[in-house]
Amino acid sequence: MKTNGTGEKVIYAGKGDDNDPILTNNILYFKSNVDGDWDVYKLNLKTKILIKLTHNRLPDWNPRISRDGTKLLIARKLKRRWRLFFINIQNPVPAGVIVAAIQEKVKKD
Repeated sequence: MKTNGTGEKVIYAGKGDDNDPILTNNILYFKSNVDGDWDVYKLNLKTKILIKLTHNRLPDWNPRISRDGTKLLIARKLKRRWRLFFINIQNPVPAGVIVAAIQEKVKKD
């Protein structure tokens, strides 16, 4: 962008509403409702490869990436309440599996 505010460039224009962008090391993370549900996506700006990181019917919002780029924190609306979830991007495990494992460990302790 130029100092006078002109010269903006669109870096991604999907078929849905796209927002909450986070840019880290030429990787753009954002949420989109392109398929009717709010899910989180990852776009490599160099290769233009787009990957859907969350897959569910619940709204996933506010993506935040860890400093090392391996984990994603999202807010997910579950039973009319917002909950925070970690997603391991390098070896994705569904958030529900992680939550169940944590809850089981808490019961044992």
